[in-house]
Amino acid sequence: MLDKSEQRIVDDIARVGWQEIGQLRTHLLPIDSRWYAHRLKVPTVVVAAARLVLTTRLPTVGYVVAESTQPDGDIDEVWGAVEPAVRNGVVRDSAWFRWRYAERPGASVYRYFAARLRGSLRGVAVTTVRQQQGADFVYVLELLASDPKAARSLVHSIAADARGAAGVVLATLPNTSTSALAQRAGLRLVPQKYEEKPLHFGVVDNLGTRGDQRAAQWTLGWGDLDHV
Repeated sequence: MLDKSEQRIVDDIARVGWQEIGQLRTHLLPIDSRWYAHRLKVPTVVVAAARLVLTTRLPTVGYVVAESTQPDGDIDEVWGAVEPAVRNGVVRDSAWFRWRYAERPGASVYRYFAARLRGSLRGVAVTTVRQQQGADFVYVLELLASDPKAARSLVHSIAADARGAAGVVLATLPNTSTSALAQRAGLRLVPQKYEEKPLHFGVVDNLGTRGDQRAAQWTLGWGDLDHV
């Protein structure tokens, strides 16, 4: 539900052709149980137990995750497995990762992770750190995986290395394939009342075809919006 100021903005941009698709939501894996317990006013053990459930539900035996200084060179293998499910969204192949991250001007603020099973690339992730609500969070800008276990192994490795962070977060449209993958990887949807601010996603249809406005038909993540 939009408040009056938000609705006014949506109405204003709609006049220039903006088509509202949906509102991005945050998926979370808590790291600092005490921080969340304080905010939610619940015992620390409650948050710690919830985190334990999220991190142990699906085994990832055989998956090896490694960090590199550049996006993995075999990303096209993973994209080839994911692409058939993408109706509207960025082509996240090796060229995209190279342009978006490796060739970004200025000092790199990103970390790159790759998950392999018996030597075959099954998933990749890109992260950065941001401060929100007085704490550091690891933002998963990209989570691309050919199977849920690869995605979970990536999230587990990112969380294990997130020393000093309050949590690992990923933002995407709800009820999409990316949202489903995030949840199967151990991230859970944050209740809207705890979202810091609404982030609306929409398009301007320059071709006049009006496209498909169902949020479930769109694939996007923080990597598309990191500059916002």
